[in-house]
Amino acid sequence: MDITSDFKDCVHKRRKALGLQTPTAEILPKAKPKSKFAAEAHTALQAISTTAAHIRATAAGHSLDGESAGLSEAELDEIDGETQHFLSVCGKRLDTLKRLAVVDAGGSGDGGSPTQLETHRQATMQLLYERLSRVASVFGEQRGQRLRRAAQERDQRLGSAAEAAGAFRLGGSLAPEGKGAAEGVGGSLIGG
Repeated sequence: MDITSDFKDCVHKRRKALGLQTPTAEILPKAKPKSKFAAEAHTALQAISTTAAHIRATAAGHSLDGESAGLSEAELDEIDGETQHFLSVCGKRLDTLKRLAVVDAGGSGDGGSPTQLETHRQATMQLLYERLSRVASVFGEQRGQRLRRAAQERDQRLGSAAEAAGAFRLGGSLAPEGKGAAEGVGGSLIGG
């Protein structure tokens, strides 16, 4: 709820009661324009947040329970590719922001301790990198779950095929008959 106009009215009334004029600029000064660093940092944060939202929205396709929200493997591959692209773009934004922080801050000039502005920008960069790292970690975990699920499905298919092949050898017509047949085959190879 925006109560800015109520605040301005209260200030006008109080100053009028005190017999003072109130210039509009004294009540709430206009916000200073953001520096290029601040604007880029805000844009980078929005990009990271958008990527995190994308990862949350596609989490069902990466679960171990086999539910992929009706998505095919090709669709899941496409989602993973998009997410990797988003993470890459966020990383590039932060690299650009890091260069901008160094150039735009100007430095203390005396080679001594960093200025308050430089310290603030370093902290901002650290927070953004940590946030991107957490988002990338969540994506890595989800992707790992999807890969484990795919490996489990592959192992189940291979296990079923191996069981079927084993049953064929044991009871099928191509299986060697009895102990003597196995020895004869082996004996001819060893003795021959």
